[in-house]
Amino acid sequence: MNGLHLSSEQLNHLMELLGGHPYLVRLLLYHWAQQPDSLEQLLETAHTDAGIYRDHLHRYLWTLQQYPKLSAAFEQVLNSTTPVAIEQMQAFKLNSMGLVSWRGNCVTLTCNLYRQYFGAQILCS
Repeated sequence: MNGLHLSSEQLNHLMELLGGHPYLVRLLLYHWAQQPDSLEQLLETAHTDAGIYRDHLHRYLWTLQQYPKLSAAFEQVLNSTTPVAIEQMQAFKLNSMGLVSWRGNCVTLTCNLYRQYFGAQILCS
């Protein structure tokens, strides 16, 4: 990885935060390669409007704001730490957006980045 090294603790934190999402991981690696000493800062600000994922997160936020039923279903998932059963069409839409993944007939968030960002957005609204 171009001289970039992760400890097993950093790798575990990265996987927990990003859930192995290819785009999110690639974006982090790109920014980290540009500034090799910045990994901690990138991770600390990842879920904020100052972070590298702001455009990605804003697109999802905008979509959720446009569709109240979808937003309500997503909020159910967001507020649960275990897989949750929501209306099937909403689950399909959230899954196709990449916000949730299937666990049997239930869904769960794909990564903690979404829990941190959208959890803060809900608290602010």
